[in-house]
Amino acid sequence: MHTLLPHPMRIRQWTMVLFSLALVYQLFHWIEHVAQVYQHWLRAMPAAKSHGILFFLDFEWNHFVFNTGYFVVLLVVLVLLITKRRAFDIRAPALWLLIIGTAMQGYHQIEHIVKISQHLALRCEPCPGILGKTFDGVYLHFTLNTLVLLLPLAAFLIAFATLRLSTYAK
Repeated sequence: MHTLLPHPMRIRQWTMVLFSLALVYQLFHWIEHVAQVYQHWLRAMPAAKSHGILFFLDFEWNHFVFNTGYFVVLLVVLVLLITKRRAFDIRAPALWLLIIGTAMQGYHQIEHIVKISQHLALRCEPCPGILGKTFDGVYLHFTLNTLVLLLPLAAFLIAFATLRLSTYAK
């Protein structure tokens, strides 16, 4: 009997492709933050002048849209991994790493919502957000972007290794 639902193997493949594209997307964003830290720390540029490699894209709206996209994709991948867990045979450590990474990206998203609100109200560029009032914004967002890259990346590597091993075991 033919069903309209996709085969579990296709769900696995497309989820892993989506997950890997999200990680590459975040890796490029993280490289921009590495460049900002270099400019701010090693070249002693003020935070407001540390714009990274693609300086012409360093605006509150771009960060907001970028972080929203990454958060949505992490949520979709997380929901697929949880709801289709049998298709993935995913281990708990990978799932927890992704849950924590997605939750941290959720907080990162809240930071950018506050920054956009401040931008609209005060026309600041860059705006401090929540923690930026206490911590240097360049280092803060570098740290957040590092964590929301490394935690899902570790989850991906564990999940990918698990999928490869389960494929060979069958």
